[in-house]
Amino acid sequence: MTNPYLTAARKRYDAIRAEIQTFQTRAGDEHRDLTDDELATITRTSTEARDLAAAIEHMTEEQTRADAVRSLAAQVDGDAAQSLGYGGPDAYAQLGGGEPVPNLMPSPDQVAEMFRSLDKQTAHRWTVDQPDIHHRAALTTATVGVGVSVGTGGRALREPRRISTAVPLPVERVQGVEGLAFPVFAAGTADVVAEGATKPEYAAVTAGSATPQVIAVWTDFTRQATLSMPSFEARLRAKHAALVAKREDVLLVAQLNAVVGSQTYVGTTATTPAYSDSLLAGCGLVLSSDVAAPPDIILVNPADLPLIFPADTTQGLNGTTPDSALRLTLHGATVYPTSAVTAGTAIVAALAASSRFVVGMAPRVLIDAVSQLKSNKITSLMEEAVTLAIDEPTGVVLVDLIPPAA
Repeated sequence: MTNPYLTAARKRYDAIRAEIQTFQTRAGDEHRDLTDDELATITRTSTEARDLAAAIEHMTEEQTRADAVRSLAAQVDGDAAQSLGYGGPDAYAQLGGGEPVPNLMPSPDQVAEMFRSLDKQTAHRWTVDQPDIHHRAALTTATVGVGVSVGTGGRALREPRRISTAVPLPVERVQGVEGLAFPVFAAGTADVVAEGATKPEYAAVTAGSATPQVIAVWTDFTRQATLSMPSFEARLRAKHAALVAKREDVLLVAQLNAVVGSQTYVGTTATTPAYSDSLLAGCGLVLSSDVAAPPDIILVNPADLPLIFPADTTQGLNGTTPDSALRLTLHGATVYPTSAVTAGTAIVAALAASSRFVVGMAPRVLIDAVSQLKSNKITSLMEEAVTLAIDEPTGVVLVDLIPPAA
């Protein structure tokens, strides 16, 4: 679908060119110079045409990206029937259009543009690019003054750890932060049907609602900080991204805890019960649920990790010892420690199959080098608007972990 603003801008741009051409043709046919009124009109409309040309170029690039996404979505839709039930968790993620969860960290090109914005003392806002799967190396030089280039170090543009990217969540993009409705698929059954009998109906589709929540953080800093250490702004950007990611995790955990229709499991007290036994029982509930997909994530409080992974076992560490690369997995699912989960509880979920990551506003970065110019201060802001739409609540199991008996 073509952007109506782009269509209108192109129409106006063509009209201005035709008007200017008419004035020039008429003057040529009449063997005269342009009149003062004609010259004033051409001057005014030429300025408008230049502004329109810049806007058209920007909107055309956005249109091209949107067309590419729609083309990919159509391609995925054509393979959806084959993907369902056979492709594992990744197949469910593809149903969201094949689009990855938006990154919080800007690309190196955007970081370079931020430095240029600061150098020119202009305000600018960027929607964070979707870089390659692995972030490229950070900017190696940056212009901080006329003819002055300095090194910014080799720090990589590290995407922060987030629940939304720990598993391949499908993405649903909506407009802004208005409320949205989505179908919720409650429990139901299919049955063997005798010849001539009425086939069973599944009528348990209800309406769910959610509103993308704005998560934001900003910092004021002096221009001297960027002049003396150009890597400062990139490092601050990483901190902002990490803070937004952590708050995003809190939001998603709260929504998982509050979902109507989820399953629950309460561990039983025994002489030496293991937390992993309760988690295994939770995995079993997910596997037997109507979501028909294996669990892909287990959310736990960091304080509970020693009881989930006892020191005398390597269970869940992919056969490695604790001093090897940290890879916390249990029964094939990623164990994701977060303080957003209450100690003594856990959430076991087939998250990619049972929910969608809703993006109302993709992560954005604002660099304001103008508003506080009199105090030599710069404002850097990061914000996004997201929520989680859980359309298969039986794929979420809330687990109470019971400690060993005294």
